[in-house]
Amino acid sequence: MRRPDVMVIAEEDMDTEGSIDPRALVAAIEIVSRSNPDNDWVGKIRDYPLMGIPVYAIFDPRTGTGAVLSDIHPTPNGPRYRYSFAVHRGSPRW
Repeated sequence: MRRPDVMVIAEEDMDTEGSIDPRALVAAIEIVSRSNPDNDWVGKIRDYPLMGIPVYAIFDPRTGTGAVLSDIHPTPNGPRYRYSFAVHRGSPRW
């Protein structure tokens, strides 16, 4: 089970009791943990497409970089994000 730092969910999907189905997420946003950066950069990039989360945004305050990943597609190793773009602190997208 994964718990993003920020979950983007359609308002109508928030009217359910209990846990939120990960397939209801529009996006997951993570701020990289200083103590375990591989969890966000490796594990969650692998797991979020498996969970059907269509957009994953990750920001790393240690390096001033980040990425936005989207467009899940099948691979021999399971679903993966096809598209990503890098962001850097100070750039218009950051």
